[in-house]
Amino acid sequence: MTKVASRRVATERPLARLVEVVAIILGAATFAAPASAGPSFPCSGQLSQTETVICSDAELSDLDSAMALAYQRALATVAPGQAEGIRGAQQEWVAYRNKCGFEKDCIRSATLDELQALNAVAQIATGKRR
Repeated sequence: MTKVASRRVATERPLARLVEVVAIILGAATFAAPASAGPSFPCSGQLSQTETVICSDAELSDLDSAMALAYQRALATVAPGQAEGIRGAQQEWVAYRNKCGFEKDCIRSATLDELQALNAVAQIATGKRR
C-alpha cells in the first residue's frame, strides 16, 4: 500500500478508531456494537434535532448504541436502590445531549463522556475499579 493510500485509509474513519481506543482504555470492549447496529432508539417518527443527526451518522449511531449497552450494564451491576438514580441521571443526560442540536462534535463529546461515566459506575459496582 502506498503512503498516500495508507494515509487515506487511516483518516477515513477516525471516530471508529477512537471508539475502539476508548473501549480498550475503559476495559469494556464488550460495549462495542457492530457497525450495523444502529442507535439505541428507532430512527422513525418525531425525532429531536440531535436524534436526527445520530440516525444520519453511522459513527454517532454506533456511539449511541455503545452508550446504551453501557447504561444497561451499569443498571445490571448496581444495587436496586441505586438503579433509580442511574435512570434519573440518564434522563438528565439525554436532555443535556439533546441541547447539542445539529452539532456533531457536541453529540460525540457528550456521548463519550457518558460512556466513561457509565463504565465507571459498572466498574465500581463490581469492585473492578483500579
